[in-house]
Formats: sequence, structure tokens, C-alpha cells
Amino acid sequence: MRALSQHFPGAVLAFASMTTKLTSDKVEALRALATWGRRRWQAPVLVLTARELASDFGSPSCWKAGSPVEKALADSFRGRSSFWMLCDASQQVHLGLPPSSDWPHYESP
Repeated sequence: MRALSQHFPGAVLAFASMTTKLTSDKVEALRALATWGRRRWQAPVLVLTARELASDFGSPSCWKAGSPVEKALADSFRGRSSFWMLCDASQQVHLGLPPSSDWPHYESP
């Protein structure tokens, strides 16, 4: 996937699974890719599971009934959102990554 993203700079790498929870080895592999993709905003990674894909309203709305961290993420989308924010939030929810403050979507207007 790294090689693919290098051939298509700026493309988002989307990973979708109809399982409700990712296995630990999938999380580990995706976490490594997402961490690499966060550097210099080279390849944002979006992670979706059955929860987002099967929800009537998708993410971030489907996280409102989740953990306190997920609810806070869903609430942070009020009034402002971007595809990149969704990538970052999906990495926090599914991969356990911290928020990435150096991504462009956190810059002041």
C-alpha cells in the first residue's frame, strides 16, 4: 500500500471491513501504515468497519453511542468537518492512535 500511495501522491488509502472489530494483527499493520502516512500529509488512511458502513448516518454519527472518546470525536465534528478529520478520527477509534495535531485540518482558518 505504501508503494501504491507513492504512485498516487495525495490519495487516501481507505480500508473497509464488514467485521465489527479489527484483529490485533490488522490493527498493528494499519497503525504502521497510518503513522507513516501522517508524515508530511503524504497518505491519509481511512479505516471503516461494519459499524460505520452499516450505520444509517455513517461516521462520525455512529460513534455518538460509543465510548466517551468516540462521543467526544463525534461531537468535535459539529460545525466543521473535513475528509481529513474523518481519517484522523477513524485512526483514533480503530487504531488507537492519538490525534495528529500536525495535519492540515487542525490549522487555524
